Amino acid sequence: MAALLDHIGIKTAVPVIGHSFGGLVAYHMAARMPERVSRMVIVDIGTSLDEEGEFTRASAGVFPLREKLEERIGARLSPYLQNSIHRVEDGWCLNFEIEEFLLSVAALNGNHEQTWASSHCPALVIKGADSPLSDRKDLKAMALEHPDTSFMEIAGGHSVHIDAPDAFAAAVEEFLDQETCPS
Repeated sequence: MAALLDHIGIKTAVPVIGHSFGGLVAYHMAARMPERVSRMVIVDIGTSLDEEGEFTRASAGVFPLREKLEERIGARLSPYLQNSIHRVEDGWCLNFEIEEFLLSVAALNGNHEQTWASSHCPALVIKGADSPLSDRKDLKAMALEHPDTSFMEIAGGHSVHIDAPDAFAAAVEEFLDQETCPS
């Protein structure tokens, strides 16, 4: 993230929005480079991860029909991976390497509470109300334990920004427009 900001010539602190694993990236960046992050929005991810990701291995390879791949991915995740499915010569597959994804999952597993606590910019924690991948109690605790942080629940699933784009955009816009710390 810092390299990208450097590359495009941004030297001032910017707001950072991170969804799911990107939320971890956002608060790690805020903790390690506070001069680069003015505010952060953390979407549907907590501070403790224990994901095996093994279900993902079953989705590796080429499937003769898109429906078969979607069935293998499962009803819970298939809606969120629609843009990651593509046609190849022999059928349908995911457009990312499963083993690389699993390496990322393994690298992010663990407790990130200390990193979250050491980030100090104002934050908004958003939970998708219907998300099976985050826990309301955990996300609300993140907001309660972190200074200048608000918690909000929006009707939608894990990809709440896709499920409820207007409500999500309004919440983020209101948060980013605040001049003082959130209440």
